[in-house]
Amino acid sequence: PAAPAAAAAAAPAAPAAAAAAAAPTTAKASKKAVVRAQATAVAPLEAGTTMVVGEFIADTARALGVPVTYAPIPDPYMPQYGGTAAVGTLAWVVPSYWDWPIKMAHWNGSLSHYAEGLAMFNYGPQFSPVDYSSRPGVAESWDMSADGKKYTFKIRDGVKWGIDVNGIHEWLADDIDVNANVTAHDYVAAAGMSFGTDKSSYVTKFNMIDGPESFKALDDKTLEITLNQTSAPFIFQVTHKGPWILGRQGIDKRMEDEGIDVYEAMNTMKVQIGTGPWIVKEWEPDNSITFTKNENYWGTDEQGNSIPFLDEMTIFGIEDERLQDAAFRTGKLGGITLETCGLSPQRYADLKATAPDTNFQVFVDPMNVRGMGLNWGETGDGSGKPWGDIRVRHAMQLSIDKEGWVNSILDGWGLPYSTPLAPGNQWWLHPGDYGDFDGDGMTGEELLKYDPARAKELLAEAGYPDGFKANLHSTHGVGATWFSESELYAESFRNIGIDATIVVNASERGAVRTAGEHDLIYEFPCWGFEPVDWFGPCYISREQKQSQPNSGLVDLTLDGMIDSMNAEMDPEKRYDKVADLQRYLMEKQYFIYGTNWIQIVAIAPWFKNYSFHYTHQIGDGTARAWVERY
Repeated sequence: PAAPAAAAAAAPAAPAAAAAAAAPTTAKASKKAVVRAQATAVAPLEAGTTMVVGEFIADTARALGVPVTYAPIPDPYMPQYGGTAAVGTLAWVVPSYWDWPIKMAHWNGSLSHYAEGLAMFNYGPQFSPVDYSSRPGVAESWDMSADGKKYTFKIRDGVKWGIDVNGIHEWLADDIDVNANVTAHDYVAAAGMSFGTDKSSYVTKFNMIDGPESFKALDDKTLEITLNQTSAPFIFQVTHKGPWILGRQGIDKRMEDEGIDVYEAMNTMKVQIGTGPWIVKEWEPDNSITFTKNENYWGTDEQGNSIPFLDEMTIFGIEDERLQDAAFRTGKLGGITLETCGLSPQRYADLKATAPDTNFQVFVDPMNVRGMGLNWGETGDGSGKPWGDIRVRHAMQLSIDKEGWVNSILDGWGLPYSTPLAPGNQWWLHPGDYGDFDGDGMTGEELLKYDPARAKELLAEAGYPDGFKANLHSTHGVGATWFSESELYAESFRNIGIDATIVVNASERGAVRTAGEHDLIYEFPCWGFEPVDWFGPCYISREQKQSQPNSGLVDLTLDGMIDSMNAEMDPEKRYDKVADLQRYLMEKQYFIYGTNWIQIVAIAPWFKNYSFHYTHQIGDGTARAWVERY
């Protein structure tokens, strides 16, 4: 069905990164029905000049000599059932906890293998890897009320729970109906866990939802969700963040049998029940997770073939990039870097030389910005800290040689724009459109420059002529490139008098941030495609103070701008509000923004029909893949 009006209003028509990529090759005739390439129509908004954002990025990619490519569509298209496969990622994709109903782990690729939501993105090599349009999922259709505050979803027939009574769910065999259809009542029960406590991250991210009472099952097949305000990105959020349809059968049984509360009961592998294409089979913490095929899965490929094609799929978490590449070259892994960090240009060149048949996905990153996070203290305004003075933050940004960064660490494969949004995103405001938004004499464009002399002057004006000391937290757990960038920041700061000492931590990073024990921390200043992602957990006060009570940012003016932008249903007016947010944040420098990567994913030639969709929801992609080894 066509997307409802609400989805159309949520964002401009197409991701700008699609303009930088050639459309995937159309499949030729085969013995089976053919997958026809459906390249996303590109119609980005004008960005203040005669050149649209997509053209700007396409020109940049061409100037860099980046071979922007998609994964190939099998030709002929002849799916094969059976067999097993494995993929490799960094270790954080392997779960370390299981209380997903309150953690909102849309960022975790493991969860997407067995859990899904009312809507989903387009998956498979015939679609752009940065196509974020919503299509029906467990809900076969939806409607929005005239006032934009009520959504009615129709739950499709034939959706069943993924249950393995001979595996992890054996203990539930006498308590569960494996043939039961999933209903609107099941979704209400799942949403009740996600919105029934202030512990849940859903509460702050879905501020248009009052609580469990906002969800109502009108009958088995009709779900009604009532909002407390209009929300342009609501359908996108439902697609990207859930809440996921997770069964309560095991959770309720543990609560009754063991006398524990719902939060303890949900935090174990054995209660994990979803409606997705896979079922959890085995889990080795920090190492791997294996899924078995959900024989009752409702989904199909574009020809109507039931999926998954494979019997089993394993995700290995491999911190050592050399081991990832070695396992890939020797045929043990069908794909690597299936997360937002991707291959470095050096690894790409090495694999092209040593495994020349590899299929690569290469495209401008539309989602991620990397930057230096700052500790804002309990007050949220940086009181008593050097960076509480905007001149210090401007000095820190001017200390960074962006072009040098791209040419050295990224080997020329990057974009030297230290902006609040990633240049691959069609909402991105490109240089020339920032100006002096707050009238302080410093334009956004000036902050894109490398000017260490001016940086030292600003430090002196702020009262730090001799600089200051600060700890800078980073990790080896997000790849070698990430840590090299942390070192570049530290060296840049030292060059203007800021004595930055790197502290390496991986598993403790979240706890350090929550406790406010850091000065600086290299991280993602949010990521996503839709503005509700970008201007959410890293900026808005209610989310900052939930996750970082001792170090989160508080800017009530910014909060108002973000809420106004999300409530605006007119696409052109919303675009203007997003542009103003970028101007505001560029000058505030609440993060010291870094440069941007080119995303590179490696796929083995025998791992057919797989395409990495640039979210963390990789389960539907692996469900469409099969193995052909000769």
